[in-house]
This record gives sequence, structure tokens and C-alpha cells, in this order.
Amino acid sequence: IFAVEARYPHVGSRDFSRGLTSEQFSFHTADLTLPAPQVLALDSAPVEVAGASQGAVPLLLRWPYPQELSSQLVLQYRSAMPVQPGRGRYQVLMWNCIHPSACVQAQLRSVDDEPMQLRVLRLNLQDCTAVQLRVVLPRGSGSTASPPSAWFCPQPPSRPQGMKLRLAVDGSGGGIKALMSWEQFRAPRHAEELGAVACAVQHDFDRGNGPCATRFQVRLRMEGQIWEELQPQLLPRPRKDVTQQREAESYEWSLQDPRLATLGQLEVQMRHGNAILWSSWSESSRLSVGLEAPRPVGALLLEEVTPYCVSLCWPPFASSAQLPLEYRVQCRESDNDRELAWHTVGVLEATGESDAFLRHKLKFLRPEKSYQFAIECRYQSLPAVPGRLETTQIQLGPRQFPNSSGA
Repeated sequence: IFAVEARYPHVGSRDFSRGLTSEQFSFHTADLTLPAPQVLALDSAPVEVAGASQGAVPLLLRWPYPQELSSQLVLQYRSAMPVQPGRGRYQVLMWNCIHPSACVQAQLRSVDDEPMQLRVLRLNLQDCTAVQLRVVLPRGSGSTASPPSAWFCPQPPSRPQGMKLRLAVDGSGGGIKALMSWEQFRAPRHAEELGAVACAVQHDFDRGNGPCATRFQVRLRMEGQIWEELQPQLLPRPRKDVTQQREAESYEWSLQDPRLATLGQLEVQMRHGNAILWSSWSESSRLSVGLEAPRPVGALLLEEVTPYCVSLCWPPFASSAQLPLEYRVQCRESDNDRELAWHTVGVLEATGESDAFLRHKLKFLRPEKSYQFAIECRYQSLPAVPGRLETTQIQLGPRQFPNSSGA
């Protein structure tokens, strides 16, 4: 039964009138159009996928069919292959039925109800360039088939090659970062003229279903610890300074992580992925990370000593990285053989590139007190990482004012 309601727009909850009402009717037949199965990325849903059998890469499928209909459906695939290498003509093979044991229901890791039906497909398609899927519902002497899925490459992208790591200074934030560079085999160039099937395959491949990687993922660990996987990211643009004649494209990406300031060995691995599959992890690359605490290279001197003020002078500290340094002038006074705690009386910032002596003048000293001074130095961009950058102090013994004269 259908009805038409009429009301005044934008007038709150006014009453309305049902002016037109149809008579009850029904159709004895219905037009059933099956949606196509959709290939998803394995990391897009919380599913449990057991180890793949030899030569069979697991594919995650969205299965948009009710339970009572799934037992009647037959999953099929067909493949497309180039007629000749380098030519824009593809040959499409016949549809083949997939055995029900090769497509099983996925087990969700989450305990919550998941409305999306998922299946895991394991099929050996090593020799196929592109594959499509569909489902068929047998009906008596005929059958009803869903539209085919998008063309996709059934093999994962090649894993990263030639990965290199090095430490660098972050020009924007003033910290340290790890620069990662690696290569990916260049995709073969398209033929100038593409046939109808080749054009459709290339269109779907350009959307991320092809053999070339469109994203990457990094995992890292310190020596003796477990792996930590970072979030996947889109593949950066290839480097422009690489010669176009090479068979591989070169990429570069920077990593900022607190572990870069920890002394030790950092182990990094990477993998490539497209819209549906991930490659295997690359070989490990190791990098010695961590910063030694800035160390003094000279003595702390006293200049312009008067009963009420004094100037402190010291050479710049030596550091293992070209990072801005922060100097904290500390003072401690003693009275009647009782020493008080250290407290900061001044802060200086330096780039670490100058060799000129640094100076700081202290005023309003009391002649009857005995003072002790120290300089604490740390990296300006990493000031609050306890236990990672130990401070180094230069101390000068207690001096009585105004009796002391000079450094």
C-alpha cells in the first residue's frame, strides 16, 4: 500500500493530511539483481586469516548476500592475459567455478556484531595478469549472474628493494629524524593503443588494484624488543633526481620517533601494498641511533668579579649532532657549612655551530654568602626526555665575595 502525505514545509510539527491512498497490490514475480562480490584489503576488517597455502594468496571478499541465499550461490572467476608482451591486446578466458572449500567465511576478531558478511578466498592464480569475480544463482534450466567485479591483480606488489637509513636534522622542528630511501621496480609502459579489455583492465589497475604499490607500511623495533607496526601510508612521489632510464623508481620518507634519541640499534622493515594485498616484509635495515649528552671542552671561568655581581664564561659544549643547545646556568649558595639545593638562574640558547665563548652575568649577590656555579647543557629540541639525555655539569668550587678576585 502506498500513500502520499502533504504538509506545509518549514512549519514545525503541524498536522498533515493523507490525501491519496492506493489499493493493496502485489507482484507474483520479482526482478532479483545480484550485486558483485567486492575484493577488500586484508587490513580493512578485523578478521582472522590463517597462513596461506603455497602459491595461494588469501583474498578478503565482501559477501553482500543473505545467509539463506549463500548456500545456493556459485562463485566464479575469469582471467585476462596479454596476447603478446608489450601489446595492447588482452585475451579473456572462460568463467571457471570455484570450489566451495576455497572460499570460507571469515572469523572476526571483534566480539561485536559485524553487519558486513566477509569471506576469505584462497585460489592459485599465479599465472593470471588480471582477474574478475562474480556469483551465479542456478535456476532450473537457466541461471542468474551478478555483474563482474572490478579487474584486480591477484598477486601482491614487489617488496621494497635497497632500503637505506640515515639520521638527519629536522629543519622545521629542530629535532632528529631518520631518512629512509628505497626502490620499487618500475611498472611496464602502456602500449600506445589499448584494446577494449586492456583499457578496462588498465582503468581498474589505475584505481589501486594493479601490480604496482600505492602505499607502504613500516615496522620497527629496538634491539631485543618486539616489532611495532606503524600506520600504512600512501606511497610518496618518486624522486625527480633519479634518472628516467632506470628500471626502478626511488622514494624517500622521513621518520620521527622518540626512539631515535635512545642509544642502541634500531631495526626497520618495510612492505609495499596496493588496494587489496601486501607484499612480504623487506630485509631488515639497522641504524645506530641515540645522542650522547653534550660534553664540556673547557673550564668555567669567573670574570668581572665584584661584591655584588659576577660574569660566568665558558666554551661551547661538544655534541654528537648539529642540534641547537640549551645552557642552564645553575647556582647553589652555602651558609654556615650548610649547602642549599641547585636552582637555575639563567637560560641561554645556542646553535652549536659557533666557537665563541658564552657569557652570563649574575647580579644581586650577597657578599656574606658563598656561591657555587655550574652549567647544565642539553639539546634544545629534546629538553624533557628523562633518562635519555643525561646532563653534564661543570662545577667551580665555592668562592667568598668580595674576597675573590678574577676567575
